[in-house]
Amino acid sequence: MIRKIYFLVATCIFTLVIFACGRTDIVSWSGVGNTTVDFGAQFDPLQGVVATSAINGVIPTENITVTGNVNTNVPGAHELHYKVTGGDRREHSISRTVTVLEEGIKADTITVLYVV
Repeated sequence: MIRKIYFLVATCIFTLVIFACGRTDIVSWSGVGNTTVDFGAQFDPLQGVVATSAINGVIPTENITVTGNVNTNVPGAHELHYKVTGGDRREHSISRTVTVLEEGIKADTITVLYVV
Protein backbone atom coordinates (compact mmCIF):
# COMPACT_ATOMS: atom_id res chain seq x y z
CA MET A 1 0.00 0.00 0.00
CA ILE A 2 2.79 2.44 0.90
CA ARG A 3 4.56 1.59 -2.35
CA LYS A 4 1.43 2.45 -4.32
CA ILE A 5 1.10 5.80 -2.55
CA TYR A 6 4.80 6.52 -3.07
CA PHE A 7 4.51 5.63 -6.75
CA LEU A 8 1.40 7.81 -7.17
CA VAL A 9 3.06 10.81 -5.49
CA ALA A 10 6.26 10.37 -7.53
CA THR A 11 4.23 10.15 -10.74
CA CYS A 12 2.33 13.35 -9.88
CA ILE A 13 5.55 15.24 -9.09
CA PHE A 14 7.20 14.00 -12.29
CA THR A 15 4.16 15.05 -14.35
CA LEU A 16 4.13 18.53 -12.77
CA VAL A 17 7.85 19.02 -13.39
CA ILE A 18 7.54 17.97 -17.04
CA PHE A 19 4.53 20.25 -17.52
CA ALA A 20 6.19 23.25 -15.86
CA CYS A 21 9.47 22.83 -17.75
CA GLY A 22 7.75 22.60 -21.11
CA ARG A 23 5.54 25.66 -20.67
CA THR A 24 6.46 28.70 -22.74
CA ASP A 25 5.65 32.16 -21.43
CA ILE A 26 4.33 35.03 -23.52
CA VAL A 27 5.42 38.49 -22.42
CA SER A 28 3.42 41.42 -23.72
CA TRP A 29 4.83 44.93 -23.65
CA SER A 30 3.27 48.38 -23.50
CA GLY A 31 4.86 51.81 -23.49
CA VAL A 32 7.75 50.77 -25.72
CA GLY A 33 6.64 52.20 -29.05
CA ASN A 34 8.92 54.42 -31.08
CA THR A 35 8.73 58.00 -29.85
CA THR A 36 10.02 61.52 -30.41
CA VAL A 37 11.37 63.85 -27.73
CA ASP A 38 12.39 67.50 -27.74
CA PHE A 39 16.03 68.56 -27.76
CA GLY A 40 17.28 68.92 -24.16
CA ALA A 41 14.12 67.43 -22.61
CA GLN A 42 14.27 64.97 -19.72
CA PHE A 43 13.69 61.37 -20.78
CA ASP A 44 13.13 58.33 -18.56
CA PRO A 45 13.42 55.11 -20.61
CA LEU A 46 11.21 53.20 -18.14
CA GLN A 47 8.42 55.77 -17.83
CA GLY A 48 5.18 54.10 -18.88
CA VAL A 49 6.88 50.79 -19.74
CA VAL A 50 5.01 47.67 -18.60
CA ALA A 51 5.94 44.04 -19.24
CA THR A 52 3.27 41.44 -18.49
CA SER A 53 3.96 37.71 -18.28
CA ALA A 54 1.18 35.28 -19.16
CA ILE A 55 2.45 33.09 -16.31
CA ASN A 56 3.35 35.60 -13.58
CA GLY A 57 1.39 38.76 -14.46
CA VAL A 58 2.93 42.23 -14.36
CA ILE A 59 6.70 42.13 -14.08
CA PRO A 60 8.08 44.74 -11.64
CA THR A 61 9.86 47.66 -13.33
CA GLU A 62 13.03 46.95 -11.37
CA ASN A 63 13.23 43.58 -13.18
CA ILE A 64 13.31 45.24 -16.61
CA THR A 65 16.83 45.71 -17.98
CA VAL A 66 17.38 48.60 -20.40
CA THR A 67 20.43 48.82 -22.64
CA GLY A 68 21.19 51.81 -24.80
CA ASN A 69 21.13 55.49 -23.98
CA VAL A 70 19.13 58.51 -25.06
CA ASN A 71 21.12 61.72 -24.89
CA THR A 72 18.55 64.45 -25.50
CA ASN A 73 21.34 66.90 -26.32
CA VAL A 74 22.25 64.85 -29.40
CA PRO A 75 19.64 65.03 -32.19
CA GLY A 76 18.84 61.87 -34.10
CA ALA A 77 17.74 58.29 -33.53
CA HIS A 78 18.70 56.43 -30.36
CA GLU A 79 18.04 52.69 -29.87
CA LEU A 80 16.83 51.23 -26.58
CA HIS A 81 16.56 47.51 -25.83
CA TYR A 82 14.37 46.15 -23.02
CA LYS A 83 14.78 42.67 -21.54
CA VAL A 84 13.02 40.61 -18.85
CA THR A 85 13.07 37.01 -17.71
CA GLY A 86 9.64 35.45 -18.05
CA GLY A 87 7.93 32.80 -15.98
CA ASP A 88 9.52 30.20 -18.26
CA ARG A 89 12.98 31.46 -17.20
CA ARG A 90 13.69 32.58 -20.76
CA GLU A 91 14.68 36.07 -21.84
CA HIS A 92 12.05 38.15 -23.60
CA SER A 93 13.07 41.39 -25.27
CA ILE A 94 11.87 44.27 -27.39
CA SER A 95 13.53 47.33 -28.92
CA ARG A 96 12.42 50.83 -29.77
CA THR A 97 13.79 53.97 -31.37
CA VAL A 98 13.68 57.32 -29.59
CA THR A 99 14.23 60.24 -31.94
CA VAL A 100 15.59 63.47 -30.47
CA LEU A 101 14.51 66.48 -32.51
CA GLU A 102 16.86 69.24 -33.66
CA GLU A 103 17.19 72.17 -31.29
CA GLY A 104 14.37 74.68 -31.83
CA ILE A 105 11.89 72.11 -33.20
CA LYS A 106 9.16 70.94 -30.81
CA ALA A 107 7.52 67.51 -30.94
CA ASP A 108 4.04 69.00 -30.45
CA THR A 109 4.37 71.41 -33.40
CA ILE A 110 2.74 70.52 -36.71
CA THR A 111 3.99 72.20 -39.85
CA VAL A 112 1.64 72.22 -42.83
CA LEU A 113 2.91 73.09 -46.30
CA TYR A 114 0.28 74.14 -48.81
CA VAL A 115 1.09 73.87 -52.48
CA VAL A 116 -1.22 75.82 -54.82
